[in-house]
Amino acid sequence: MKALYNDLFSFDSFISDLTEVYAKYYTLDDVIQLISFYSSPLGKKANQVTHALDKEMEDIMLNKISDYIFTLTDNGIDIRLPQIPQ
Repeated sequence: MKALYNDLFSFDSFISDLTEVYAKYYTLDDVIQLISFYSSPLGKKANQVTHALDKEMEDIMLNKISDYIFTLTDNGIDIRLPQIPQ
């Protein structure tokens, strides 16, 4: 089991999987430009603030969705949520 784990989750396996996925979406030139961008001051800043931006936008959208649902229900519009299979 340990050998299988090491084979599946080794660094080399991770890099191989990552390379395959990136190759679906990026050319070699794209990757070189990404490396250049993320090495720049703006790229470093973008990398630092991306999580905070995503979280803040998620909070904004969840509040808007909540407000929308409450407005609909306050106006007598029935919101039926899908049933979750058990």
